[in-house]
Amino acid sequence: MSLTLFITGALAPKAMKRQLAGEKGGLVMLEYDTLLDRASVPQATAWLKPADFVSYEEIEIVRGDVARLMSHFLRHRPELGDRPGDSVMRKAALVGGFQDFCFTRIVNSRVRDSLWRRFKFDRIVITAGSGVNFGFWKEVARENNLETVVLEPEWRGRTLARRIERWRCKRISKNKAKSVTVAARDARPARDEQGLPLAVCVTRRMRHLLMLEEKLPDFRIINASLEDLGEPDAGVMEPEKARFADWWKAWEREVLLPGCKPGAEPFLGTFREVFEEMGAHYTTQVYPRWMALKAKARAWLEEHRPSLIIADTQINEEEVIWCLAAADLGIPVAGYTYDCLADPMITYCPDFLLLDGARGLSRVLKAGYPVERIIDVRCHRIPAEPRRTEAETEASFKSRRPMALLADSMSLMNDPQEGLRLYRLLIEAARRLPDYDFKVKFHPLRVPKSEQRSFLGMDETEVRIKTDFIRSLRPPRNFSLIPPEADMQDCLRQTAVLLNTISLTGQEAFHFGIPVVFLSRHAPESITFPDMQDWMQTLQADTVEDLVGMLRRLADSREFRQEHIRQQHRYQDDYFWASRVSISEGINEAARRAATMPCLEQ
Repeated sequence: MSLTLFITGALAPKAMKRQLAGEKGGLVMLEYDTLLDRASVPQATAWLKPADFVSYEEIEIVRGDVARLMSHFLRHRPELGDRPGDSVMRKAALVGGFQDFCFTRIVNSRVRDSLWRRFKFDRIVITAGSGVNFGFWKEVARENNLETVVLEPEWRGRTLARRIERWRCKRISKNKAKSVTVAARDARPARDEQGLPLAVCVTRRMRHLLMLEEKLPDFRIINASLEDLGEPDAGVMEPEKARFADWWKAWEREVLLPGCKPGAEPFLGTFREVFEEMGAHYTTQVYPRWMALKAKARAWLEEHRPSLIIADTQINEEEVIWCLAAADLGIPVAGYTYDCLADPMITYCPDFLLLDGARGLSRVLKAGYPVERIIDVRCHRIPAEPRRTEAETEASFKSRRPMALLADSMSLMNDPQEGLRLYRLLIEAARRLPDYDFKVKFHPLRVPKSEQRSFLGMDETEVRIKTDFIRSLRPPRNFSLIPPEADMQDCLRQTAVLLNTISLTGQEAFHFGIPVVFLSRHAPESITFPDMQDWMQTLQADTVEDLVGMLRRLADSREFRQEHIRQQHRYQDDYFWASRVSISEGINEAARRAATMPCLEQ
């Protein structure tokens, strides 16, 4: 009897259902972001998932492998025609899609290696789903002469209900943001800026954060955006296109082709197509444009002569062109970490890093960023509202229906099934605890799914997939969903217990004094909850019984609840968000260090 590797995915539900109905031989089911009814596939001889083959520790190793892989394209190579600043620009321009492709290819290859040691397949069915690298599995099918069926994604748009829901949330958010900004600006006393040195804020995120600061840095701050530069000068772009075309030919000849030969170290052949796509895209569409805009930014900065540039470290943002121009002129840049951490191997790094807490310190230092350039500042995510009193916490549990809120996360590469298992766990807990309200707050919409990113992302299709799965479980009336656009802090105000995996919302809950029950385990090197076990006894629920028992104990025992809240505060105040230095004070400190330290050599 023939044996088929059936790779499942949630992006093609109709085609997959038809395909399964027609399967006659033996099946090995490799489930990515589905949880199928196993009784409906009686011919399946094994049910597997990526997490069976790739652990969290291995995922961290793969991240390092991808960074080293990308560094071969990004590093400074004057022998190939690189000029000063070219390597830094390549790092700044690198988008996450290419890294995601390499990352998922390596992970999928590890899954393949394990499967091939256990089974011999005659056929393969490849279904679009979170984490499924289409290109890799098609290549595997060709190399092994497997009969192949490919089930393409069935893209789904935004429904009318979702449009209305989204519009309502956006309207509330816009009105609230406007009132908060005005209140912060009105509360700040006027100051005399005469004689203060000039600083230029070049990113929209930092403009917003500075508006919320009680006291501004000791600078006269003006804002600059790419709109100030206008369109790139064609007279600069054309020569740069020719220069980067020559650089790309040299890189292909001297680095890529030798790296694709058997036995090459490092071996680049596995990712040859990725590098070729990167080279063709960046050297024609990105680098010449950026060089032309950088020339305009440099002229603007030469005219205004600021003492400091204020920025952040977000990737995939053209605002970084201002920082590249500043580097050419020797103007120091103070960059706040916001969401993205500095990695000198693969990202642009500011001269001074305003680091927002313990979540990134070990990773930044391990990546090689100089410790003397790190300034620990208060994180912008710390809620401005005061913590709950013990009486307020008691009231949240004594209300008619205390709320248990799940902070939903995007799909994980090594375990895209996790979210589905958690929904099932919560729905069963809701059935057993009818006196609780259970709610799932979907993660905000982010990068759309695409084949290049192995269909990882949080978009409308993902919302529909999650919603349809939850509805298929027929949840009880005390279980409901909260849209991605809803404000999480508004949700936390109504929450008695937060249910969490990896979301930083858990840290916000710690601040408020909301007990957090973790539904996944955290290693000491976790990004969002590092070394947590050294500071507190975590509330961990691995089963429905664990969760139900934990929620009952939190509701019934005031002493247990308050002791846990105290431990959460200790971990956060003394370790994770220990800094009391404001962003403005951090900028001032960066300026002081810049007076005695040269700009960062990259």
